[in-house]
Amino acid sequence: MDAMIEQKEMTKSQAELKLMKNDVASFMVHMTRHVENYGDAKNNLQNILNTKKIFAFNCKGMFYNLKDYWLETKSVCFTEVPLTHIKYCLEMPGRDIKFEPYGLVFTREYLQSRGANPVMYLNTYQSDEIKQAITELINHPELRSSVEKIITYFDTFGKDGGDKNYDFYWEREWRFRGDMGFDYPDVLLGICRDEDIEFFNEKYPIKFISPFMNVEEIIKTLSQKK
Repeated sequence: MDAMIEQKEMTKSQAELKLMKNDVASFMVHMTRHVENYGDAKNNLQNILNTKKIFAFNCKGMFYNLKDYWLETKSVCFTEVPLTHIKYCLEMPGRDIKFEPYGLVFTREYLQSRGANPVMYLNTYQSDEIKQAITELINHPELRSSVEKIITYFDTFGKDGGDKNYDFYWEREWRFRGDMGFDYPDVLLGICRDEDIEFFNEKYPIKFISPFMNVEEIIKTLSQKK
């Protein structure tokens, strides 16, 4: 009987198996933070919703400081994480950027259709060989038209060149090159503090939850009519 059950499981489609696996997230979350000239994280989220655009403020990836590719490394970041685990992304030791409990949730399928890509992490714990190999390719001017399309998707996990480790591989980050426009129906959910849920729900046609809610609280909040 067990063998028959196992065989039946193996015949399921790839899409069905993805839904069954609890280690594969269906959601992609963009968190906001304080940004100079745009105010705090709450105001930043309102600006995103008012303009229907997430702005690529910063250069991302292992080549963020290359002036020749400054524009190409600017991207919008998302983390592939279960809704109940978003809170763990807010306070992370060793991170220069401090996110706050405000943001937007999109489906993986939507971001895939827009051309977002998972970050390609290069292991530098033992050696810089792979990093150096990629760097050598980037330094060839004749390859620029190809390099500029992929350069923002590279990052490292391991030694940062000093005594510290740089390892955010566990975040399963995705990036979208440049600013990303969207329409309200494209947004699955909004994220904000508990005390701001009513404010955002009344102002925008998107349902909001708090990243500090448990599964039951999320279900209860989403079941309520706006």
